[in-house]
Amino acid sequence: IPVCSTCNSRFKGSYDTFMNEIIYPYINWKNEGKISFYPKLLKRGYSYEHEDDFSIIVQANNTRGKNSKALFHLHDLYKNHKSIVARIAFLDRITTPKLCNEIASILNDKKIDEQVVMNKFLAFQYAHSPGGILSKLTDDVKHFFKNKRQKR
Repeated sequence: IPVCSTCNSRFKGSYDTFMNEIIYPYINWKNEGKISFYPKLLKRGYSYEHEDDFSIIVQANNTRGKNSKALFHLHDLYKNHKSIVARIAFLDRITTPKLCNEIASILNDKKIDEQVVMNKFLAFQYAHSPGGILSKLTDDVKHFFKNKRQKR
């Protein structure tokens, strides 16, 4: 969720956050489910791996979330990060139990599973870490694809 000085000064400006509360990102945004991100295919039969085939939905679940979404133009801001969602979709497709078992065997580490492999690829590719840059987006999208995989 945007917390940098650019967003806070350019977008927030003189907006009254006392009367129109927003999400305070350092205090209460992650665990309360106020804002969620998920990809949505624009056409049937296409792939999340092609950026033009999907959009990123920013869902606000309460008043604070809706105020933040509008104030910070979250839909416009996050549509610029479709390449990350496409990478997660690709990793979700290739990160199979068989691949994980092979990696675990090579590294002699039985704790390696699909989530560990995906996190390592993402960390290497985008320097994401838990609580780091775009971690809410990547966490939500990874959860989206995990649920989708479990339904298959």
